[in-house]
Amino acid sequence: MDHQIVGAELVPRAEGKRRFRRQILADWGHSCYLCGGSPEHLTLDHLVPRRAGGETCRSNLAPACAPCNRRKGCSELWSHWTRSEHWNQGRALRLIRWLLAAATVAEDTAAGPGGEPTRDPGAAGSADPLSDV
Repeated sequence: MDHQIVGAELVPRAEGKRRFRRQILADWGHSCYLCGGSPEHLTLDHLVPRRAGGETCRSNLAPACAPCNRRKGCSELWSHWTRSEHWNQGRALRLIRWLLAAATVAEDTAAGPGGEPTRDPGAAGSADPLSDV
């Protein structure tokens, strides 16, 4: 069975993926970052499409409803979204804060040789990157 380490816990790979997905959805309040809707099922959209070299990592994923994700497809995010009927400056600022927080977490948790990560992005009590919204 394939396993991965999540925090300080060894879990099956599938469980690690579920936790990763659930955390991103929870951070966004289970709403689409593009239209703001809260459908029952959300997908994770690659902000920079995989086809354009985007990675499947926290800082490149945000929840999107299926119609918004299909419409965006592999388009460049900002040119697509700013022309969309769903363009909203408040959600755009929220996305920017999300990206900055995710980048900070990535830097903080990347321990160098002999270094200790300064915070665990999944730890209880971690700063909510969307709390100002």
